[in-house]
Amino acid sequence: MNSPPETSVNELVDHLFRHNSGQMVAVLTRIFGFENIDLVEDAIQESLIKALKQWQYKGIPKNPNAWMIQVAKNHIIDQFRRNKKIDSDGIGGLTNLDIPSDQRLEDKLRYHDHDNLAHYADAAVDIEFEFPFGFRELEGIHSRTDFDLSAHQELSGRKIQYFDPKKNESYVPYVVETSIGLDRMFLATMASALRTEIVPGQDDPKNTREVLKLHPALSPIKCAILPLKKNDERIVSLAKSVFNKLKGSMQCMYDDTGSIGKLYRRQDAIGTPYCLTIDFDSLDDNCVTIRDRDTLVQERVSIDELKSKILPSVDMGNLLEGK
Repeated sequence: MNSPPETSVNELVDHLFRHNSGQMVAVLTRIFGFENIDLVEDAIQESLIKALKQWQYKGIPKNPNAWMIQVAKNHIIDQFRRNKKIDSDGIGGLTNLDIPSDQRLEDKLRYHDHDNLAHYADAAVDIEFEFPFGFRELEGIHSRTDFDLSAHQELSGRKIQYFDPKKNESYVPYVVETSIGLDRMFLATMASALRTEIVPGQDDPKNTREVLKLHPALSPIKCAILPLKKNDERIVSLAKSVFNKLKGSMQCMYDDTGSIGKLYRRQDAIGTPYCLTIDFDSLDDNCVTIRDRDTLVQERVSIDELKSKILPSVDMGNLLEGK
């Protein structure tokens, strides 16, 4: 790879800083939480410095924006590890909030700056998402400057100004207008989550499954209660008891219409994050087997502890707060 001219590297990094830094902040605060905004901004500055140093000699990467986000992300994780906020396995909730490596958000987004602006605007950008049928607009953002409030101030005869105590001056605020479609957001979410993959832990490329990898808080069904044998009254009775115990706290379903393997696949396809299997051991130890949709890891959990085990990960409030 030939080294690009120094001027082209400087111009590209300057462009990314001016036009993409906001998007990088949004992506990283989504992963690490807004409470770490200072660390995120420092990491982005670090990625800009590394880009200036490395791209001159190693060449500009195929996706410069994604490269910088990954560098900034690694920098933040290193800082967390130094401060013992997370360990090597990602303790602290980062693993669940991270974006799967084959579906990284920054690789599916691009930003289109408007060349022709309305007379009142000084900037406009469309956020586009890569759907299965190509890139389409997801959200439009327009800076309307102080046009709206200045006009209202003039016609109403009343001041609409903000006093900045640091600058010791008053000014008419700018209006930033954004428009995003619910239907397009829904389609983007589904397109990102639905995939066909080789069953984890299997080497046979033909052993695949359809899985809807929604965040547990977004999954319509939070857990499925599956009796191992539908013709054993004791197992069925205990399974229905577990269902009745959980249905008041979360959206769950009871299913005994197939073999356990087929039931698992059915729940994978609709995005159910947890399957609870009631088997013969459950009759003796009052425990069930919880199967994780994404990792397929199974563990035994007491029936009395199921709510405390499942609820934190499926709670929408925890997702919005970055927990």
